[in-house]
Amino acid sequence: MDYVQSSRNELTHSLDSKENPISKIWNLRTVPLYLIIIIMPLVNIKTPVFFTKFNALGTLASAYIILFVLVKGILWGVNVDLRDKGSVHYTPLFRPVTFPILTGMLTMSFCIHATVITVVRSNKYPKRNVIDLAIGFMLGTFTYMFLGVFFYVCYPDHKTKIKDNILDLFSSTDVMAAIARALLLFQLSTNYVLVTYGLRRIILLEFFKKVYPGIWAVFILNSSLVFVCVLVAIFFPRIGTLISQLLNTLETPGSVGACNKCQERTVCFVSEKEVRAQTPVDTPPFEQVKEEEAHAAAGKRKKEMRALPERQQAEKIHLVLMLKYFGAISGLFITFVIPCLIHSASLKRRDILTYKHKVLYTAITLFAVANFVAQMFMEV
Repeated sequence: MDYVQSSRNELTHSLDSKENPISKIWNLRTVPLYLIIIIMPLVNIKTPVFFTKFNALGTLASAYIILFVLVKGILWGVNVDLRDKGSVHYTPLFRPVTFPILTGMLTMSFCIHATVITVVRSNKYPKRNVIDLAIGFMLGTFTYMFLGVFFYVCYPDHKTKIKDNILDLFSSTDVMAAIARALLLFQLSTNYVLVTYGLRRIILLEFFKKVYPGIWAVFILNSSLVFVCVLVAIFFPRIGTLISQLLNTLETPGSVGACNKCQERTVCFVSEKEVRAQTPVDTPPFEQVKEEEAHAAAGKRKKEMRALPERQQAEKIHLVLMLKYFGAISGLFITFVIPCLIHSASLKRRDILTYKHKVLYTAITLFAVANFVAQMFMEV
């Protein structure tokens, strides 16, 4: 218990400090500009062999992050309560209100993973591509599932405090977290370079009928891609946290209204459950806790979102709607429907299209359509 308590005290320490002059030139809005110096030379390399070899080194970072989460989880222990809704560790098994939004965003994520197909086309032994891709997707699924589920189950504080980057939850003095941050930066660099190469190959092959039409065409395309990514990184540095906050508002319909304390039409995240969870055991009951203290304790982690004007909240809500709609549409056509149609046409041309194939591809298509239609009924 002492370790868990000390871990809570270390969590959510920000690396940026307004009093630190270094933070003026090294923060979430300036670092993307510095990364251009590292990324641009890498994405303009011609040979695809470099991208595959370079990206393979990123698996070392994945292995360390898995080890990091495993060590922290063992020290924390299991912190899940499936019954007591007033518990700090209460975790519902299923949230039907937000589940369709999750599937929409997941389809967009897996759609991005399809770019790896453009890389394996250059393999020396193409016959191994199917088994290689199958193994790669299985290992990727295991990594996501282990990190997500294990960390979520063991996290010793409110589950809603988990950020898009779990390393932001640890203090800068945590040695293991510092090493994980450095390796994560390296891994993301390798992934970005590989994804950029996949997009470069698809776009240039479509317009120039060549994978590498020339240095200037490649440079202009890569500069455009990096420019867009840098703008997103600067103006939406915590887009994962933004999405999670907006999804949290969907869990309690009617939470947007006039707060009794603030007397403003805003999103108030303070609830009796949160106040009870953050109030020590030896303090008076909830009814005796002052309203000011309740807002200070329970609303601290939502202060920025709660203070936003209604117009800004609407803009951010439109952003998450755009993401989930785009994810559902891309998943509907690129990830599900088009591959099923192409493979069905190929099987029919060879006269080996069976009833099982038709049932399987029809089920996949119906799931994609249901996923897209479900987004229409999600209200923010």
